[in-house]
Amino acid sequence: AKHIWKLAFKKGGMLYAATGPDGKIFEIAKDGKNKEYVKVPDKNVTALAFAGGKLLAGTSPKAMLFSIANDKSVFTLNDFAENEIKDIQVVGKTTYILANKAPAQPAVKLNAQSTPAAKKAGMGGNKAPGASEGNLYRRTADGLLENLFKSPGQLFTKMAPGKDGIIYLSATNPGRLYLV
Repeated sequence: AKHIWKLAFKKGGMLYAATGPDGKIFEIAKDGKNKEYVKVPDKNVTALAFAGGKLLAGTSPKAMLFSIANDKSVFTLNDFAENEIKDIQVVGKTTYILANKAPAQPAVKLNAQSTPAAKKAGMGGNKAPGASEGNLYRRTADGLLENLFKSPGQLFTKMAPGKDGIIYLSATNPGRLYLV
């Protein structure tokens, strides 16, 4: 795998790795030996969590949420309008999903005369056109999906459910912490 985006442990100690750009999830034993567990129909598996004995996987660039049964059958739970599932957290029978809409990067190359200072300043096309947006969704055990929080102009990076019932969200550009 070129990228490892997320790791998650299953009860009993088996480790799973979400990878890209081939949409594969690997199973890694305690002795370090790994094997392909399953392949999903998207390029990058970017988020993993366990719920009720099943593995949940979020992807990019299609922003899909999959449920993977012990027999390795893959079921689509949700197909989001965004282009990235950044994080999945399970609290009881409720699943929280962070989904980002990140604008496409322009295909602009720096010329040979560009300086490190120009690159650092953002010249050369590394600023994405269009609007970014981060969304926090709640998915109930019966499959109902609700958008709990939207942050136009920002992308979410991580969430942490607190014991106080609050979902803590981190966002970028500028760095922010939200409590939902």
